[in-house]
Amino acid sequence: IKFVNFSESRPIAVEQANLYVENCIFESCTANVNGAAIDFAQYQSTSPMHAEIKGCMFYNCGGATSSSLKGILRIKAMPDVTDENSVSATIVSCTFFNNSMRKGGCVEISNSPYVKMANNAVENFTSTKNSEVYCVSLSTADTFTSMGYNVVNSINVEGAMEQTGDIVDNEQTDNMILKDGEYVVDVQSNAYKHLPANTVFEGISLPVNDVNGNPVDYTKETNSGATQKDSDATSKIAELHGDDDIQDGMEVYSLGGMRLYNTG
Repeated sequence: IKFVNFSESRPIAVEQANLYVENCIFESCTANVNGAAIDFAQYQSTSPMHAEIKGCMFYNCGGATSSSLKGILRIKAMPDVTDENSVSATIVSCTFFNNSMRKGGCVEISNSPYVKMANNAVENFTSTKNSEVYCVSLSTADTFTSMGYNVVNSINVEGAMEQTGDIVDNEQTDNMILKDGEYVVDVQSNAYKHLPANTVFEGISLPVNDVNGNPVDYTKETNSGATQKDSDATSKIAELHGDDDIQDGMEVYSLGGMRLYNTG
């Protein structure tokens, strides 16, 4: 599933199958269920399942009223699963912001110790029941593997966020801001150009494009999370997925399916 915008109740629920989601936007996905945006769960069988969530944006999602329902993105295995090949997931270059659930975490990991996270930005997650808010929550004694360069603006993260480049910001500085009707990375924030040039994560591939469809040049410093557009950007890009005619410095507009280029 690539380049799809979702705004309905729990648009993706997968059981006993693999899942690949890239460059998708989950906006206002409210549901009184586990996994308000994505529920990747093993319920009856221990057949192998793998999910890859890459370069996606989750915002204004949540809505569960029951304290037993958890997670904007939930990864769940059957109890007592010990086989790494049973349920595994990678979450890379995603942004989670302005989400809420009554209980649990923004990313909820249940019975699933084989989850890897790299280069994500998680912020402004709220809980209406817990006094402690977990941006990454573990329902049992599980853990997850941080591969590094995750930026989390919460004082509460269950599990280890201690790899190279991981930032758990006790000041809860916003990484995303609203500018001209778009959410962009604040150039004063931790996520701005946080990923060093030529960074490689073992066993994980970074998205070729950001969530807006813009190619990402990893030979330079890049933003952590799903978008490379920052608060200093002046170009307006819509539905743009690469065009040889576009040069640096051009402003790009979309009007009725046409692209207008301002080279001056």
